[in-house]
Amino acid sequence: MTIAAALTAALSYAVRPLTPADLPALHALCLGNTAYYAHTTLRPTTENLRADLTALPPGKTMRDKHFLGLFDDSGLLAALDVITGYPAEDAAWVGWLILRADRQGQGLGSAVVAALWRCLAEAGYTQARLAVLEGNEGAWRFWQRQGFYPDGESQTTDMGVARPMTKWLTRRFLE
Repeated sequence: MTIAAALTAALSYAVRPLTPADLPALHALCLGNTAYYAHTTLRPTTENLRADLTALPPGKTMRDKHFLGLFDDSGLLAALDVITGYPAEDAAWVGWLILRADRQGQGLGSAVVAALWRCLAEAGYTQARLAVLEGNEGAWRFWQRQGFYPDGESQTTDMGVARPMTKWLTRRFLE
């Protein structure tokens, strides 16, 4: 089962890969999320979002990339970018989870990641990794509540200084 199919089955929303046809909705979602973009030097444009749809770390292919949209009748609620098998074969990298501003603080993000952890654990992944931009304390607290802990030194990226975090996926997700 794909990550999109597993999330659709676990949540009461349609989850599917985002395509270039979704760029206007994705751009609007990003423009509405001023809290995230206050902490990065990058600004959302259709061009850089188009590049994000296919951006991959070295050694990975599009088969490993899961750039997904979460939809309800009102449109795009969230975007999630996951690279499986990165940075290690038993890991999944969460490159992005961004929610529409009016849906933040209502448990949607926590529900999405709980369903994602279960899906990844069932597929044999043992850890999830990500990086939070320095200064984005709201995101830092969110990921800590999801069980992530600091793991390594901050690194300068094209988006700003990012602090790496890790979460170990355990069998309890399968119960």
